[in-house]
Amino acid sequence: MALYSPRTLLAIRQGARHYKPFSIGNVAGYRDLTGQGPGWLPTEWERRFWFHRGNDEMQYAFYSFRTPLAWKVSGLAQWVIPDVTYSRTSTIHLGHFRSAIESAQRN
Repeated sequence: MALYSPRTLLAIRQGARHYKPFSIGNVAGYRDLTGQGPGWLPTEWERRFWFHRGNDEMQYAFYSFRTPLAWKVSGLAQWVIPDVTYSRTSTIHLGHFRSAIESAQRN
């Protein structure tokens, strides 16, 4: 299963640390957001997503099932992580990504 594979976890860590693009199963990280939208984000978060993306402020976005769970905005120290309830699988994806972010910030 891709969700727990070492390859997937490594890709997530490299995405959080180096903004390295990847796409494995239903989880992905993008630097080039061409063609990437807000997926199933609630309206208030969809507006924020489009604001940051429209102003070319987004450096990287982490997706699960074509919905951005987190994105890095230039000029902000912290990642934007919407306060949204996701499916069980997307919640696991986000947990792995949060761990990778914390690890990258420590080192």
